[in-house]
Amino acid sequence: MEGIIIKTIIIYLFFVAIMLTMDFKLKNFIPEKYSNILIISLYIVIFAVRWAGTGFSPEAYYLFSLLFVPAVLIIIYTIVIKSKFYCFKGIDKSFVRKNRDEISKIIQEYKSQNLQGTSDISLGSNNIIFDNVSASQIKECLSMIGNYLDDHRDKYTVRDYVVYYTKVFIVPSTIIAFLMFAAFKIGQTNM
Repeated sequence: MEGIIIKTIIIYLFFVAIMLTMDFKLKNFIPEKYSNILIISLYIVIFAVRWAGTGFSPEAYYLFSLLFVPAVLIIIYTIVIKSKFYCFKGIDKSFVRKNRDEISKIIQEYKSQNLQGTSDISLGSNNIIFDNVSASQIKECLSMIGNYLDDHRDKYTVRDYVVYYTKVFIVPSTIIAFLMFAAFKIGQTNM
C-alpha cells in the first residue's frame, strides 16, 4: 500500500512538472483543452498504477467509477461545447485583474470590427471565451491581447516565479502528499 501512495505522489508530481512546463512554454494563454487532457491523463494513469496486475476487484470498480465519471464528463464537455476557452497564464492573474477594463476594451474593439452574427468573445474571471469564432479570428484576438500583456506587465523576476509556483503547486502538492501519507498511516493502525 505504501508503494502505491509513493507511486501516486510521483505521478502527481510528474503532472505538476508538465503543468509548469506548459506554463513556461506557452506565451500568454493556455487552451482549456490542454488542461482537460492533462486531468483525464492523470485519472487514467493513477487508476492504471493502482490496479495494475490485481484484477478488477470491487475496490477497483469503485475507484474506477470515481475516476471514470469525471473523466467522461470532461471529455463530453470538451467535445460538445462550441465555445473555446483560453486561460491567462496563472502568474498573470493579478495583472489581468488590475487591467481588466483595458483588456475588455481590446475585446470590444475587436468584436465591433471583426465579428458578426452569433459570434461572441467574452472575458471571464481568468479566461477569454470565444463562441462561434473562427480559428484565425481567435488567433488575431489573442495576439492583440497578448501584445497588450507583453507591453504593459512588469518583467517577472525569478522571485516572482518562485513565489507563484510555491503558492500554486508546491504547497498544495505538499499538503496532498502529507494527507495521503497520514491516511495511509491511519489505515494501517486500524487494521
